[in-house]
Amino acid sequence: MDEPKQNATWISVGSCTFDHDLTDFGRRIAGLLESKKTQQYDYAVATLDDLLGAVHALIMALHNDPPFVNRPRGKKIEIQPLLDRAKGIAEEHRVRMGGAWMAGCHFNSAISRLSFVYHRSLKIVTGQLKDRKQVGWEDDQTSLIYTAKKIYKGWTGVEWDNENIRDVHKEVNELKHDAKGIYWGRDVDEAEAVQAIKELLNLLEAWNSQACTIP
Repeated sequence: MDEPKQNATWISVGSCTFDHDLTDFGRRIAGLLESKKTQQYDYAVATLDDLLGAVHALIMALHNDPPFVNRPRGKKIEIQPLLDRAKGIAEEHRVRMGGAWMAGCHFNSAISRLSFVYHRSLKIVTGQLKDRKQVGWEDDQTSLIYTAKKIYKGWTGVEWDNENIRDVHKEVNELKHDAKGIYWGRDVDEAEAVQAIKELLNLLEAWNSQACTIP
């Protein structure tokens, strides 16, 4: 492992409820990156890059001061912290790196990346790497998700559980397409984000376990 560089900022992972899972994600992603199959797929390396970024962002959210606390549905965004942040940039020419708003910013980054990884992982598993298909519906036999789940079951003999990553993807679509975004709070919390990463890794590890065929 590289030695910490002078003046670099490091976070020790070990004090959060989810840290055992988060450190295990690092191990599993490293295993995929060391795979010869992965290294021959530019698409897989790029997707794991974003997945690792999601893990990092989630760590930053959960180890923020204060740590991320989900804002559930029904609790709207407070304007004053936004004004303080905006004026800090405009008038003081500086950015505060902690605070509750920053924890939410990191969490939003994490789930956005997970949504991207979900879509791209389905393309990798189905071999439809350059297709512009959306994720689609699970009961639509022409959709990416239907095809990927069928392939996964053929590889492993069990159904792929994608409940949490499906919820994350839905939430991110609301962030993108609903004019209110998450003004009235989130449906997805930190526990679901952690489970979503597990589901994605299960899918990518199943893909990686198959014989290497480069498209």
